[in-house]
Amino acid sequence: MIDKYTKIKLNKQKKYTIYYLIEIVIIISLFIGLYPILSIKSADMTAIKSDLEKNLDLESVNIGNEKTLKNIYYINVNSIEDFVSYAPKSNMDVEEILILKLKKDENMSEIKAKVNKRLEKQRESFKNYSPEKYKIIEDAILEEEGQYLIFIISENSSSIYKIIKDNFK
Repeated sequence: MIDKYTKIKLNKQKKYTIYYLIEIVIIISLFIGLYPILSIKSADMTAIKSDLEKNLDLESVNIGNEKTLKNIYYINVNSIEDFVSYAPKSNMDVEEILILKLKKDENMSEIKAKVNKRLEKQRESFKNYSPEKYKIIEDAILEEEGQYLIFIISENSSSIYKIIKDNFK
């Protein structure tokens, strides 16, 4: 026969077991619900390049290469896993697009600072020279997306940004 004390102890254990199970279910539900927000997104750089070439007028830009990264942005290619770059054909143009995929151990803030320095340089160059182009530069986009850095100066910067973001999964 089970004494009264043992019955009370067993009832408390059942009660706490139920509480722990409810807590576990809540935690698992939170992780499942937050997974799309917390997951690291990636993009196919070839697909981005292809989509941009379909939707852009490439008359005013040059397709960038490793030399472009070094000369315009002062970015060491060894810190980049992959990139897509469209640079202005002349100093009189402002259209440029840069998408960088950094290596996992690289410092995003350092690379972003270099790209931001380029943006500031362009602002200073066109501030008094060409108000129309200065307005385009003011609407530039410089965003981080996981290990990716997206930089756009264009009249259609929001639509270009949408094309790029649609490639992230």
